[in-house]
Amino acid sequence: AYQTFQRRSIRRALHGRGKQKREELNQPQPLFVSLQRTVDPHVQQKILSLTATQVRQQIIDGRLKCIEVMIAYCLKCDQVNKKVNALFEKHYDAGIKDALELDAVLASKRKESKEAFLSFVCD
Repeated sequence: AYQTFQRRSIRRALHGRGKQKREELNQPQPLFVSLQRTVDPHVQQKILSLTATQVRQQIIDGRLKCIEVMIAYCLKCDQVNKKVNALFEKHYDAGIKDALELDAVLASKRKESKEAFLSFVCD
C-alpha cells in the first residue's frame, strides 16, 4: 500500500510539474534570453577585460554601445551564478532596457552637436 501511495505521489508531482512547464513555455521569452546570442564571445572577453574608465571612454568614443556592455556583464553574472548561486532575483531585462534607452539618448545627443554630447556625458 505504501509503494502504491509513493508511486501516485510521484506521478502527481511529475504531472503537476509538467503543467507548470507548459505554462512557462507559453510565457514570452525574457529580453536577456533573446539578446544573449548577439554578443560575440571575443567581444565579451574584451569588454570584461577593460576597466570601468576604459569602458566609459570607449562608449563616449562610440567604439562600444551600452547594450553590448550590459549583455556582456549579464552573461558573466549568469555564468558565475550557475556555480555559486548568489543571485536571488535577476533583473537583467531592466538593465538591458536602461542600456537601450541610454544608447538612444547618446545617439540623439551626438546628432545634435558635439557640445551637447560632451556636456551630457560630462555631467
